[in-house]
Amino acid sequence: MSSPPTQSGSLRLLIASCPFERHFMVMGNVFQTTGMKQSFIEDAHVHTSDAAVVRRRNYFLKDYSPPTVVWKLSTQDVYDPDLYYPIYETNPAKRIYRGQCFLINQRDFLPETGQACRYGTDKDADRVERLFKRLGYYVQRYFNVNQAMMQRLFHEAATLDHSCFDSFVCFILSHGENGMIYATDGPVSVEAVVSCFRGDRCPTLIGKPKLFFLQACRGTRFDEGVSLPLKTDAVEEILVTKLPSESDILLAHSTVPGYFAWRNSSSGSWFIQELCKILEDDLTGKQAHDILTLLTVVARCVAYQYRSNTGRPDSRSMVQMTDFSSTLTRRMFLTGSPRCR
Repeated sequence: MSSPPTQSGSLRLLIASCPFERHFMVMGNVFQTTGMKQSFIEDAHVHTSDAAVVRRRNYFLKDYSPPTVVWKLSTQDVYDPDLYYPIYETNPAKRIYRGQCFLINQRDFLPETGQACRYGTDKDADRVERLFKRLGYYVQRYFNVNQAMMQRLFHEAATLDHSCFDSFVCFILSHGENGMIYATDGPVSVEAVVSCFRGDRCPTLIGKPKLFFLQACRGTRFDEGVSLPLKTDAVEEILVTKLPSESDILLAHSTVPGYFAWRNSSSGSWFIQELCKILEDDLTGKQAHDILTLLTVVARCVAYQYRSNTGRPDSRSMVQMTDFSSTLTRRMFLTGSPRCR
């Protein structure tokens, strides 16, 4: 098990002006993203039955240059071990992993559920599996899981001994409704899934990050979007003897409550593909960034770079806003140590 780095220094995040930036550039202790003033908006052809999207480049947004925003972190040392979760050493050849990654890929559903086949979901699952193996996780992939099996899988996962792991990750790719995610034979409560990993039910993950990524609709509404104007001291130390049972959980959704989540029938969903792209970029960059920062970048990219186009006026040129909630108590780095590489 590796010790957290003790390097001192402060980190200043420069959030660059353009909302279409895709790549990170680290210079000294300055983090900024690089992008372009012109960027493609994605157009698409959509099957509303399964939200399949075929993207094609359509037109430009030009001359967008809002003010640059600079955000400075606290004067506390960002490399203070108490400010981020430990990262354990990995060696897949010796079966030493950071943690388990559950990947549930739901493509086909029983007719009585009224849910259509989710074409393109295998693209998402393949990419997630490749990426999280690179990140040092033991990926357990499941396909077309029914309600009983899904409940059993999470119950068994919560009762496993995670003492030698630093975190737990779960992806569920499926249809959904607000607060529900579909098994092949019917819906399962998202709360029922996440609650299996509460501190009082999964003691070996107490104080460790538990990350859930859900690619699913949360309603039937389309997001038409809105028009964007185009214009040229010492802290008192607190000794914690116990943690809230709901602490250290991150729940990331492909869309906000009540809305549709878009998926490309040829290349996968907007959210999962963009999430993997941002994590891959961060993995090969000069410095790793915490998951909440990366999810904010994912949210911006999905919001600004994707549009739908269907043969129906009521679902053409729609947008999507990702969503996440967090009770993480430290900064969590999926792609490696926060030190410069």
